[in-house]
Amino acid sequence: MSAADRWLRHALNPVMLVLEGGLAAAWAVAIFGPPAGRDYAAVVGGVTLATVGVAAWTAEWADAWGRAASRALEPAPEDTPARVLNRSGTMAPMAAQQLRRGFQIRVEAGEVVPADAVVISGGGTVDESAMTGESAPVLKAPGDLLTAGTVLQVGELDATVRSDPEDWYPRRLTRAVEDARRPASPTDQTLQLLLGILSGLVLVVALTLAPLGAHYASLAWPAVWIGLALALVPTTAGALLPAIALAARGTVAALRVIPKSGRPLERAGDVDTVVIDKTGTLTEGRRTAIELMPLAGIERSQLAHWAYLSSVQDRTPEGRTVAALAASVLAESTPEIEGRPVPFSARTRLSGVDLPDGRQVRKGAISSIRLLTDTGVAPLEELADQVAWTGSTPMGVLLDGQPLGIVRLDDQVKAGAAEWIAALHDLGLDTILVTGDHPLTASVIGSALGVGRVQAEATPQDKRALVRRLQAEGRVVAMAGDGVNDAPALAQADVGVALAAGGPAMMDSANLLDLDSNPGKVADIVRAGRQLAMTRGSLIAFSVATDLAKYFVVIPGILHSVPGVMASWPLAALGLANPARTVLAALIFNLLTVLLLLPVAARSARYPTGLRRRQLLVWGGAGLLSALVGIAAIAAGLGWAAGAPAA
Repeated sequence: MSAADRWLRHALNPVMLVLEGGLAAAWAVAIFGPPAGRDYAAVVGGVTLATVGVAAWTAEWADAWGRAASRALEPAPEDTPARVLNRSGTMAPMAAQQLRRGFQIRVEAGEVVPADAVVISGGGTVDESAMTGESAPVLKAPGDLLTAGTVLQVGELDATVRSDPEDWYPRRLTRAVEDARRPASPTDQTLQLLLGILSGLVLVVALTLAPLGAHYASLAWPAVWIGLALALVPTTAGALLPAIALAARGTVAALRVIPKSGRPLERAGDVDTVVIDKTGTLTEGRRTAIELMPLAGIERSQLAHWAYLSSVQDRTPEGRTVAALAASVLAESTPEIEGRPVPFSARTRLSGVDLPDGRQVRKGAISSIRLLTDTGVAPLEELADQVAWTGSTPMGVLLDGQPLGIVRLDDQVKAGAAEWIAALHDLGLDTILVTGDHPLTASVIGSALGVGRVQAEATPQDKRALVRRLQAEGRVVAMAGDGVNDAPALAQADVGVALAAGGPAMMDSANLLDLDSNPGKVADIVRAGRQLAMTRGSLIAFSVATDLAKYFVVIPGILHSVPGVMASWPLAALGLANPARTVLAALIFNLLTVLLLLPVAARSARYPTGLRRRQLLVWGGAGLLSALVGIAAIAAGLGWAAGAPAA
C-alpha cells in the first residue's frame, strides 16, 4: 500500500474529514475573521491541528508496524539462478524470473529450486522449511511437485516448470501478505458508517445552535461555533479504531500467520469450537509401515508379496513405506511389477492393483475393506483393533475378496500437542478431533491428548458436514488442517487455519495460513481475536460515554449565555459557564484522551480480556466520569491561566 493510499484512507475517515474541515475553517477565521475572535480561532486551530497530527501519526505507526511484521513473512527477494535444458541436451543459464511454463530445468544438491515445477527424472531430499515450516527433508521422485524457494539438499533432478513466475508459491505468498495489510473487514466498514452518522449528527447540532449563539454569545460566534463542532465529534473512536485493527493484524503477522482479510481475525474472537485434523496436524503426518501381521493360515511372505504388488506403484507416502517394508521381508524374491495400478482416493480410502490375470489386490482402511468382502472380516477386525489400541493405524490387505492380514502404520504425535489442546480448553473452547483413521486409533490418540470428542473414519465430505452441523447449532467453528482432504472443512469453517506444510494448495482452502505449520497457534489466534474485540469494544464504550457527557456539558455551556435558558444548571460551580472556555476545554480533553489511550490501542493484542459485559460497563463509566471531571478541570485551569473568574 503506497503512502498516497494510506493518506487517502486516513483522510476519508469521516471524523478526520470533520476535524480537517474544521481546522481549515478555524484558520480561515483566525486570518480573515472578526478581530475579536481571531486569537481564539487560532487556539482552536492549534489544538485541532495537534489532534489531527496525533491521529495521523497513530494510524501511520500502526500501519508501519503491520508492514514490518508482514515483510518478515515474505520470501527473500533474490534473483535465483536457473539452468534450462535445451532440446539439444545442453544447459543454458537463465534468471528465475525469465522461466516460463513448460521449461525444463536441472537442480543439483545445495541449489535453490528456482520455480514451481514437477520432477521428471532423478530425485533427492528437499528442505521445504522456508515455505512450509516443515523441518524434516522431503523425498522427491518423478511425479512429485517442487516449490520455488526450497533447497535440494541431496541428489540431482530434472523438472518441468508448471506455471509462470506470477503464479509461483512465493509470489502468491507475497500477494497474500500485501492483501492482508488492507483493513476492509465488515466491522471496519460498519464502524466507519457509525462514525459518519455521529459526525453528521454533530454538524446538525452545531447548525441548530448557530442562530442562538450568533445572537447572544459575547465572543465572535464563528470561532466558538467551529470549536463546538470540533469538540463534539467522536474524536477518540475516529482516531484510534483504525489503529486498533492495524495493530491487531500486525500481531497476527508477527505470529507468521497470513490472514486473507480482517474478517477471520474478528470471527476468531467469537470461536467456541475447534475442529482439528489428526494426521499431519496433531501428528507428524509421516505414517510408516513397521509391521506385517498376517491372518491365521497366511504366511508372512504371502502377505508381503501381495502388499508389495499393491503398493509398488502407489505414489502416496504410506504406499512407499509399505512397499519398502514388504521388499525387506521378501529380500531377493520381490515380484516383478505388473498390472494396472488403482490410485488411492480419499473417497474410497483404498488403493491397489488389477493384475493381468484378472485378480485384484486392494489395501486400505478397514472400513473400506469391510465393504469389499463378506469373508474373514471378523478375524481381520479383531487384529485391526489390537493394532488400533496401541495408537497405530491398521491397513488391511485383500486379494480377490479374501483378507490376508494387516499392515501396521505408525505416526508420532507432535511434541507439544497435548499442551496445544490444553491451551484451547483454558480458553473455554470445545475441541473435536476429526480423522479418516480407525476409530480405536483416533480414540487412543484423542484420549492421550485430552481432546473433548473424536470423529473417526471421516471423509472430506464428512469433515465438512461436521462443521456445517456445528454451525447449524449456533456454534462459531475454527478448523485446523494440513491436507487437501481438509480443504472442504477449512473453507466451510468460520475461521479456517491451514498449515503451510500441506503445500501451496492450502493457500486457497482457508482464510488463515500458518507458515510455521504449528496448530498451537490456533489458541493464539482466538486470543488475539478476543482481545481485538475487547479493546475495540472498550474504546467504543469509552468514546460513546465521553461523547454523551460532552453533550451534557458543552451544549448547556453554550446555552448558558442565552437569557432564561439553563440558568439553573450548576455550570458556574464547575467553571463551565463560559461558552468559549468550555468549548476549548472539550477540545483539549479530546486531544489528551487520544494521547492517553494510545497504549491501549497499540497494545491491543496484549490487553487483558476479562468479562466482556463488565469490561464495557467499566470503560463506559470511566468515559462518562473522565469527561465530566476532565473538561471541568481543564476549563478551571484555562480560567486560572487567563486570570479570569471561573464563571
